[in-house]
Amino acid sequence: MKRLLVIAAAIVVTMPASPAAANDFSLTLSGPSTGVIGQPIVIQASGKNPPPDEYWFPTWLSVATIDSAVSPACPAYQPDAIQMSLATGGEWLAFTWREVVQADGSWSASMGYTPKRAGTWLVCGYTHDNVTITRAAASMSVTVAPASAPAPAPVAKPANAEPPRVTRSGRRLVCHPGRWTGATGGYAYRWSVGRDRRRGRTLVVTRGVRGRTVRCSVTASNAAGETTAASAPRRVR
Repeated sequence: MKRLLVIAAAIVVTMPASPAAANDFSLTLSGPSTGVIGQPIVIQASGKNPPPDEYWFPTWLSVATIDSAVSPACPAYQPDAIQMSLATGGEWLAFTWREVVQADGSWSASMGYTPKRAGTWLVCGYTHDNVTITRAAASMSVTVAPASAPAPAPVAKPANAEPPRVTRSGRRLVCHPGRWTGATGGYAYRWSVGRDRRRGRTLVVTRGVRGRTVRCSVTASNAAGETTAASAPRRVR
């Protein structure tokens, strides 16, 4: 009777190394400590992961801002930072940005940040697995000042574009100011009746005025000073 010879072959399966421990990861954030609303700054993120041949999961970078008045410190985990930043008016500078890890495990990334609100903002960074596990975290703060108002344009004295004029209504002469630019402080009126000087916008025609030459002058003023312009002379009948 023939014997059946059975040869058993051993199959060896090599499993990938287990994920590295969290303390094998590092993360650093750096950049200016102050900023101004509307003016961009650059935040630099860098770190070190286990070399790619030792850690076979991809890693991701997330960076967000959180108002320090809401929280004095960054949350320990990336999902908590997401919720807090979105709920309190923060901004995401990097959202699941894949870290390009070099052969020695080092990586770096630069990101722009243009502040939209004044105050002190925590910049919270996380190296994570794009799900829930945070491998490394880092923070810094930026104090943002309001944008300064543009310097006011220099103020010039009022300028006369059309000279004053005199009209008559019954027994009254009326002084009209003409046209001016920059006369924010209003007008002052004065009459010249021969060598006499009288104030007011109107002049009553009396015996002492009839037969004489009159003219009115208008003084316009603003914060820079004042300017005076006079009407053409008019003989009163």
